Amino acid sequence: MTDWDNPITDYWLKYYLDPESGLCTLCWNKGKIITVKDIDGQLPRTAHVDYCICPNGQSMRKNSDAE
Repeated sequence: MTDWDNPITDYWLKYYLDPESGLCTLCWNKGKIITVKDIDGQLPRTAHVDYCICPNGQSMRKNSDAE
């Protein structure tokens, strides 16, 4: 992904980029968010993995779709 000027990245920059560390506060620049508890606070049978909205997550999603 070469064009980071999009509404998702703008939203991420405004709300989820830590200005002191430069890290994504959702995934800490790993590109993926792992949910280990369901809505009731119970452990699900398997963890759920989603791509983050940060540039790393967007890039990982795009590259996974290309395969």
